Amino acid sequence: MLEKLSRQTYRKVVGVPDYRKAVAFAIFVKSHRPTSVIKDWSYRKLAQLTNISPNTCKKRVAILESIGLVTREERGGHTYLRFARLRTAPVLITKKNKATKVWRPKHADIYIGGFSRESIKDIEMGLSALVIVEDASRKDYVRQLTVLASLPSKFTPQRKWKKAKEICRKRGYGEKFQDYGLSYRRICDRLKCGTSKVKDAIVFGESTGMFIANKAPFVFLRFVQDAKFAIEYIRDDYSFPVFATTNNIYYRPANTFTLGEDYRQKI
Repeated sequence: MLEKLSRQTYRKVVGVPDYRKAVAFAIFVKSHRPTSVIKDWSYRKLAQLTNISPNTCKKRVAILESIGLVTREERGGHTYLRFARLRTAPVLITKKNKATKVWRPKHADIYIGGFSRESIKDIEMGLSALVIVEDASRKDYVRQLTVLASLPSKFTPQRKWKKAKEICRKRGYGEKFQDYGLSYRRICDRLKCGTSKVKDAIVFGESTGMFIANKAPFVFLRFVQDAKFAIEYIRDDYSFPVFATTNNIYYRPANTFTLGEDYRQKI
């Protein structure tokens, strides 16, 4: 089963809903047809395999062709639909008088084996939830880097400590990492979707063990007489979403996310 997706491909398609759905379509086909080739294919045959309509299959294939993930071939009176590699291609390194070595960049692929392949909808939802996984992974890396640079243990090699300090200095990381969370608005901007889709992606990610959502408590902002009725007029005073009870205005900071332990070991 396909467990890795090129990070370059993922970043290209995740922010375009039609592209994201097309890649989910390709992952489904490759998961159920390991050869990645369909002989004497037709849109009706694809519809039977994927449980979506022939017109939708036609749309998905057209998008995959446009981004180079599908090719059509005709040979010996037969037509073939070939799905391209979704992982990053390995690099072959050949040195004089030595065997050829296959090398694959460590972070070139993103792990996609943590969610169901039973339907294209599940795969597309998993690709959406991976936005949160990627954000949490980057924050984990920065957190570990700042600890290594500011509080190295006595067993830390000096070269690693110096390298961590240099990276933190160049990127402007402080001595202590502060996670301000990931807001619904930011996820919506990344996926180009509405908040209901984001809620579904979070529920899906938590149910499959990809991450845990840590909801922040409400924060009291100010007292306003009849705030429940005045909220529409004072909402523009804030750069973040606020809500009101009878006389009080509150806001909830963005949720933070923690990677699931099983998922963390595989990415």
